[in-house]
Amino acid sequence: MMRPITVEDHVRAVRECRSQQFPLVTSDTCKAWFRHEGIDFGELSGRAGKHFERVDNLEASGQRRLVKFKRSNTDQNADVAWCLAEEVDAARIFARRHGWLEIPWDGRRRRWDWRRAA
Repeated sequence: MMRPITVEDHVRAVRECRSQQFPLVTSDTCKAWFRHEGIDFGELSGRAGKHFERVDNLEASGQRRLVKFKRSNTDQNADVAWCLAEEVDAARIFARRHGWLEIPWDGRRRRWDWRRAA
């Protein structure tokens, strides 16, 4: 039986799946890790995006251990990735070289500011 996703699971997925060559961990990689670990990120109920998004927002509004990136200039894109906040400098260099944009967290509105990605 799968257990529900937690904020700690999201951080652990990024920590365990990152590498020096690719410091950004994509949403697809996180989801594959969750499946392997028996963690339900909402996939079983057909609400995978909502559960994962809720956990992502809780982490961003709490301890801020992850930094989020997106692949293109479009408003919201399913092609997102995270790095550990403690490794953000190397991740930013990688992101610039490979066309990823950092998405700032709007703490006042408690949401990702997709339009200010740079």
